[in-house]
Amino acid sequence: MIEYFIYSVKKRVSFSLCFFQVVIYFFFCFFIQRIFLDN
Repeated sequence: MIEYFIYSVKKRVSFSLCFFQVVIYFFFCFFIQRIFLDN
């Protein structure tokens, strides 16, 4: 039971980290586009 709980927590943490990286990636691309479009 405890091992299953640890496994689910690790899975959730890895998923949130992946989601966070995707959000940062899109934000970064948007920011770069804004800079290039402004100039």
